[in-house]
Amino acid sequence: MEKTGTGQTQREPAWSDIRCGHRRVLLESLLIFGLFFLYASTPPPGVNEAHYLAKAKHYWNPTWCAGDMFLGSADAHAVFYWAFGWLTRWLPLASVAWVGRVVTWGLLAWSWQRLSWVIVPRRYVSLLTAGLFLVLIDRGHLSGEWVVGGVEAKGFAYILVLIALRSMVLGQWRRVWLWLGAASTFHVLVGGWSVVAAAIAWAVSSDGLAGRHRGNESTDEPALPSGEAGAAGTIPSVGRFARFVRQTPALLAGLLLALPGLIPALALSWSEPAATVRQANQIYVFGRLAHHLVPAHFQLVRVVSFGILLVLWGWVWLRIGRHAMWARLNGFALGAVLIGATGWAISVILAGHPAAAATVLRYYWFRCEDVAVPMVVAMGLPLIVSQWQNRRKQWAQWGWGSVILVPIVFFVAVFAEHQLDFRPEAERQSRPNRSLGSPDGIDAWRSWQRTCRWISTTLPSDIRVLTPRNQQTFKWCAGRSEVVSWKDIPQDAGGIVRWWETLQAVYPQEVVQGGLGALSDRRLVELAHKYGAQYILIDRARTTRRLGMWRVFPHGWDRESRFSLYRVPDAVSATGR
Repeated sequence: MEKTGTGQTQREPAWSDIRCGHRRVLLESLLIFGLFFLYASTPPPGVNEAHYLAKAKHYWNPTWCAGDMFLGSADAHAVFYWAFGWLTRWLPLASVAWVGRVVTWGLLAWSWQRLSWVIVPRRYVSLLTAGLFLVLIDRGHLSGEWVVGGVEAKGFAYILVLIALRSMVLGQWRRVWLWLGAASTFHVLVGGWSVVAAAIAWAVSSDGLAGRHRGNESTDEPALPSGEAGAAGTIPSVGRFARFVRQTPALLAGLLLALPGLIPALALSWSEPAATVRQANQIYVFGRLAHHLVPAHFQLVRVVSFGILLVLWGWVWLRIGRHAMWARLNGFALGAVLIGATGWAISVILAGHPAAAATVLRYYWFRCEDVAVPMVVAMGLPLIVSQWQNRRKQWAQWGWGSVILVPIVFFVAVFAEHQLDFRPEAERQSRPNRSLGSPDGIDAWRSWQRTCRWISTTLPSDIRVLTPRNQQTFKWCAGRSEVVSWKDIPQDAGGIVRWWETLQAVYPQEVVQGGLGALSDRRLVELAHKYGAQYILIDRARTTRRLGMWRVFPHGWDRESRFSLYRVPDAVSATGR
């Protein structure tokens, strides 16, 4: 028997209580998949899909967009490209995105149902916990992490993390290290930080260093509560060191599984001079991704939202009390928060030493807590309400109503937003609307598609284009190489430095403010020649003047297009403005 936070006792579910029939698993997984579809089914490319799938296509077909700086850089996620990118040889990128979404969302739904059922074995509660999780991670994240979205390496990694967490809550710790090792193969940071958080969870749990006894870890059955074990007399006392030793073979096997993802990540800086690595780290952390990596650059609304989520987590923790299966998952969240707190402390301590700070902060210290805290709260709230079911029925009715209403309101809002602005997420991010439903952004997207379609069907496949700074989808839509873009940052140290230098040369401050047309014709031609571009693509909403070059698009039927494409002359003959 276990005591709850209200002083009542509750029997922890035995193994027979938490089994779930195949039909139930399938039905609930399909319903959860429906939630994921409703939440993330914007047209491709989604956030990062143009980034990852273009890289995957180039991995399997190096002649596609040959010479592109980003696509030609080192491959940090080779396992993902190898395992999934082959589809790009036969399918258009949009079709590959949909196939990947269906596979990823389906497996995420299945793995979530399996985890949720173990903690709250009630019908359809897994659908509720999935909805709550999407609400909490969407509105309560700190550094911008997400789980359900477009196709990329971390989606497959999170599937394996969820499977590992199910093994964790069942007390099958040696399986945990194997699953997390496999997750690290796809995304070394998602899997690696999950290993650290899981190790903390093991250490503070009754199974690990904090426990006095350890159950039948050698079997596939979950550990029984200590009271039942003592009555049966089957669980011997095991020393802390012995408990650790028992985990070592699985930890080593997990490390071996992680090597295909770990070695390419480490190799990104092996051959580069130390000065280049330091410069690349500072560019990566402070120049490009500070909104994900540096607490001082987090939006205030994000800090406040995550603070509220932490308070809610604390309340859930106090109300649930001792429930071994939820406590193991809670230990994982505790480990994730400790990782984030460490990253926050590092950012404060090294505030005056940017080179040292960048070396450490580049590892996404806040990614794991962005996922773990919403997850444990989403599981905990229905667990609290289910505990009220037998002794506080009125509270339970209000509780079920509340935890059901919140996701319903959220998903209605998401559906309405998707109907008012049906552009891909990548386009929304690069050209956000001033107001929801404004026709400006939609018209711009349609014009962008027409322009890119003309380029892909009219111009040779080996051209390179100087493109607007903030767009993310030129390679996706036009299938042609570009000089540089703000979104597509390489992962290797040398590539990051070259990318930054090119970015600063092509997009100085006057271009950031006024578009490429802010530069003189002569300077634009010089840059095009320097970086091997034969065409310059202008956003006419940013640049009102017409360049003194041959405009090849638009012509005739589409003279009012928002975008204009100019052919770069062979010699620097433009006089400028």
